[in-house]
Amino acid sequence: MRSMSLTLTLCLILLTTLNQRAFTKTAFVDGPMQDMQGYILTEQDKEIKVETRPTGSIAFWIKTDKTYGGSADFPNVRIPIITVEGLYEIRMQAANGRVMLIWQWDKKVRGVDNLNIQIPSLPGPAWYHVAYRWDAANGVFTGYLNGTPLRLEGTKLDPWRMGYAKQLTLHQSPLAYADTYNSTQCESTEELLKNLPEKYRDSLAENLGGKFKPTVDIASRKGHELYSFAMTKPADTKGWIMEGPGKVSYDENGMTMVSTAANDNTEINGHIVYWMPHDLPENFVAQWTMQPISEAGLCITFFAAKGVNGKDIFDPSIKKRDGAFKQYINSDINCYHFSYYANTPFNPGRITTNLRKNSGFYLVSNGAPGITPGSTDPHQIMMMKDGGHIVVNVDGKTILDFTDDGKAYGPIHAGGKIGLRQMRWMKACYRDLKVYQLK
Repeated sequence: MRSMSLTLTLCLILLTTLNQRAFTKTAFVDGPMQDMQGYILTEQDKEIKVETRPTGSIAFWIKTDKTYGGSADFPNVRIPIITVEGLYEIRMQAANGRVMLIWQWDKKVRGVDNLNIQIPSLPGPAWYHVAYRWDAANGVFTGYLNGTPLRLEGTKLDPWRMGYAKQLTLHQSPLAYADTYNSTQCESTEELLKNLPEKYRDSLAENLGGKFKPTVDIASRKGHELYSFAMTKPADTKGWIMEGPGKVSYDENGMTMVSTAANDNTEINGHIVYWMPHDLPENFVAQWTMQPISEAGLCITFFAAKGVNGKDIFDPSIKKRDGAFKQYINSDINCYHFSYYANTPFNPGRITTNLRKNSGFYLVSNGAPGITPGSTDPHQIMMMKDGGHIVVNVDGKTILDFTDDGKAYGPIHAGGKIGLRQMRWMKACYRDLKVYQLK
């Protein structure tokens, strides 16, 4: 409840007023709303006496001093925002051209994963509202950026244990703060966001998975059919190449693909990629049906995959691959990839579909989840590549619509191969993969 909690902004202003020397180390600026003051800690961190418990909520405003991310040459930065020693750190980070808002639990807190939301860029200077709520005993932990949830609503985590703290640190940085608020209650979403103005609310929803993009009609762009794979019997995928410990089986419903590796929670090994052996044209439409069988897992499609020297990805001079992700995103092949089903044990309820450009693992666009975790229905995937214009539809809804300008993240990729990737936990059925010329 807000009446029972502490507004940290008032504490900061009181401290700076009582201590003239401290006052000179805080620059005050216009806040995100009328009659709200913002401030920048210009020289030192500020420690505030405030209680943090295994149930709680926190909300605050930050103002970026510039646009972060948006190109491959944007420098890597790490900006701590708030720390509660022994419990958690909230920070903003830029790496590989993308921007991350990260809640990282302290190593003393066990049994719960961090919450890391990634977007291609964060415009600025601009104010952003950040909020989190948690209840360790009941497995509740989520966040919000301008009111858009950072985890699919209703995602239930395993309970975890965490301690207590009596102090919170606001960090000196280029960012401005306003209206920092803390509660020892896991407030409802409505209560936590009740004072968020409409002009800010859901302003980032299209990038954060909160809504679909305007629909692009891909079906009307299908030209002459180039390849067709029914995927109901082994002969349908003759010549396809598996990387990693993958196994496929066939029946009248399609091709089921699964990893044979031990199904533990480590991220590195046991993942698989199944490559169509034929090269794609520069411009094309591809479609297939995918039906999830497992709830946990992740499905990715690689496309326009070539060696960095223009050679075929199976040329003897290209490094061998066995399904480990780094071999595809930071090695000697170039490609694009997108993830249309994402619900891994270490990141359940992910809110976005991501489009990345490799080599470099650049996050160039994101959008709404293609397939909701837990679905066991068949889903129609359709993608279009028209030069640098890439569109992905799932069940007729556009989840990605991005135009690669060939500059911000390097030259546009063209030609190459398409491959279906699954992380180790995923089991899924595929059928009716077709590739068309673009008209």
